[in-house]
Amino acid sequence: MKILLVNDDGINAPGLQALRRVLCLDHEVSIVAPATDQSGRGTAITTNTEVKVTPSIYLYPRPTQAWTVEGTPIDCVHYALAKGSLILKPDLVISGINNGHNLGEYTRYSGTYNAAKEAFDHGIPAISCSLQYAGNEDQVQREHNYFNIAEFISDFIEFDYDKDLTHLNINFPVQDEEYDLKRVFWVTLDAKPTTPNIQLIGGNFKRNHPIGKGPDARALSDGHIAITREFSY
Repeated sequence: MKILLVNDDGINAPGLQALRRVLCLDHEVSIVAPATDQSGRGTAITTNTEVKVTPSIYLYPRPTQAWTVEGTPIDCVHYALAKGSLILKPDLVISGINNGHNLGEYTRYSGTYNAAKEAFDHGIPAISCSLQYAGNEDQVQREHNYFNIAEFISDFIEFDYDKDLTHLNINFPVQDEEYDLKRVFWVTLDAKPTTPNIQLIGGNFKRNHPIGKGPDARALSDGHIAITREFSY
């Protein structure tokens, strides 16, 4: 399968690199990702200025072509799908693994979620995947989770993925053990806006990583793998 990897955390983010190292063993993988962290950029695009793109190649564990884009996650998808691009049209786009969950109404602000949705809107099946932000785990544990998620995604697309045109948004809990299909909850995405969840500090404000209150948030909080699905009609 030809798989395109994108994200919003940047091309060197450990979540994306975990996907690359696992998926390139069985699939033809290409990467088009932002040069820097683009979290929270949602559907933003770069206009009226030239966007620099730098090609490179990863050699281990198998050669993988990559393009670093000085732009947003949506810019990355547009470059990958542009006529004349050197990138072969993918069979599947995977966005992530995001450093932090993307749930409910907050998906509208997520570069991870919207990069996958943009590919889906252009007729390509897509998966956005994110690791829960719990706030008390160290980087070693997160990188262990990233690898386990990548292994889960590899098995999922091989045996359990519906090949029809869909966009799946998958949120994974933080846990020590491997991820199991028995822990999957298929839920609905409730993206209705609510009162902004911010903390006022004098004339300034702070926003903590929100978890939301919808069915996907409840499933994730209970330790399940929460999957929402969007179909093409």
